Amino acid sequence: MHRKILSTLQEKLLAQLAPHIIPANGPAVPHFHAKIVQRLDRFLFELPSLLRSLFLWGLRMFDFAAVFFAQPRRRFSRLPDKSRFDYIQRMSRSWFHPVRDWLFTCRGLILLFYYSQPEVMAALHYDPQAWARERVQARRQELHLTETIDELKILSEATQDDQDDSEY
Repeated sequence: MHRKILSTLQEKLLAQLAPHIIPANGPAVPHFHAKIVQRLDRFLFELPSLLRSLFLWGLRMFDFAAVFFAQPRRRFSRLPDKSRFDYIQRMSRSWFHPVRDWLFTCRGLILLFYYSQPEVMAALHYDPQAWARERVQARRQELHLTETIDELKILSEATQDDQDDSEY
């Protein structure tokens, strides 16, 4: 088991950020917010300490910057849902690249964790191993056809040799 990285406040903030990123018409996953927080915590534990610190600093700044850029002037964790959505949209169009990049990173991680859930894969009829199975099957068929063609060549050569011998 690894050491817990996210504080309770950061967990709450990420759980509030996730519903605004996940597609509204996507398959429902029970207890997904808890799963997201757990997977992000595990992901952050694996990061080098400098990147982990930068990500957590970005999370704090994202929460507190809402005081300056959102209506009503409150932290992100205390905003109503409509204001949260507007704030996320405003930050994703920010002229300041680090803010946009940090938000795109969060969005990418949350979507990655969402679409890797077995419930979502089942609802989308996605089987990640299907491509590998198809390639293995195609390769086996290709090898079988090659073996069959080689056998036919050997048989035809043997038949040709027999015909050549019978001519004498």
